[in-house]
Amino acid sequence: MVDEDGNGVVVSKATIYVALFADESGTQRISDIKSMEFVNSYLEEVEFKDLKVNTTYYVIEVDQKGNPIYSMQIDGRIFNAPGAFKAIISDPDTYEVPLTNIALRQKEDGSITVTKKLETLSGEGYYSKDATFYVALFADEALTQRVSEVKPIHFVNSASETVTFTDLPLGKYYVSETEVYGAPKKNGSLSNGGVYGAVYPDGNLAEVTRENLNPSISFENVFSDIPKDY
Repeated sequence: MVDEDGNGVVVSKATIYVALFADESGTQRISDIKSMEFVNSYLEEVEFKDLKVNTTYYVIEVDQKGNPIYSMQIDGRIFNAPGAFKAIISDPDTYEVPLTNIALRQKEDGSITVTKKLETLSGEGYYSKDATFYVALFADEALTQRVSEVKPIHFVNSASETVTFTDLPLGKYYVSETEVYGAPKKNGSLSNGGVYGAVYPDGNLAEVTRENLNPSISFENVFSDIPKDY
């Protein structure tokens, strides 16, 4: 098991089946189906015995029923099967056949899901009849380098709404409420008289990593002045 650069890929647990065929297309199986058990490893082997000398065999990875396979999913990754490997047994000695499963390069773009809540000072949800807010991602804590589009968050008779930023490269992102054109803001007001401040209980940093490609973050607009329609 290797990646596209030839480095070994350790798999937590997998069973790979292999068999011998008389033809390259894998229609004439001439051996039992043998299994290789991978447990926290990237290299295993299996042995076929009592093969005929001066005979051509095709070594092919198969499913449990002996049908040739061309790819498999292990630990959430797609591995290509190596296809038919031609082996000509010319003497009685052991003939080694290297079968290499290559893990396709994983897409490393991720996403960040942002949930915004509307609350009163006492912690009760404020169900806005109709209001639109805006949020964006920034590369720096000072919120000077916006690195995403500005996304609207529209509330209709709700106190919590969610938006998702997609196709994000690995890295750190700072979430901020913004004006409609992307300028960060810490507080604001509604046309119905509500005055609020943005509060980030767990901070406004979200990091997209290989271990967590889809992090989430939430923040609140806490209203000090309750809107008239509350």
